Amino acid sequence: KELGVGSSSRIFDNTTSGRKNMWLKVINSYENIPLLGYGVLGDRFAYSFSVSNVFLYFLISGGLAGFLIIIFFNIHLSKNILNSLSYKRLFNNREPFFYISFIFIIFFLFRSLVENSYGQFSIDLMLLVPSCLIFEKYLRKHKVLT
Repeated sequence: KELGVGSSSRIFDNTTSGRKNMWLKVINSYENIPLLGYGVLGDRFAYSFSVSNVFLYFLISGGLAGFLIIIFFNIHLSKNILNSLSYKRLFNNREPFFYISFIFIIFFLFRSLVENSYGQFSIDLMLLVPSCLIFEKYLRKHKVLT
């Protein structure tokens, strides 16, 4: 069969384990979400399923306020990562905590797109927070951040 628009959509549906439909259901009903959200595990309360995306999870659980906080947090992390990549001296130091923190942060940022990941009280959160603190400590030490 030739790959057309319909078949590529089916490929996407199969590779996301039904997440696409869940995400669309939440996005299409965003106006029904209260300003401060439904609280912890709000996705399961409001929709009876895990939304499997940290941004949508924060929108449902924390409302617009939670959504804006997670957006700001991710922009802050992404900005720090991009800043760190422009300083070669950071990666020449051979400091294992810096590298481990960097890898954890990158992993959890990407994982949060298809899982609630660090959005819930989980191992992900317990690994991400110290990684962010260690990473920013090294950025300040090497004067990447002021």
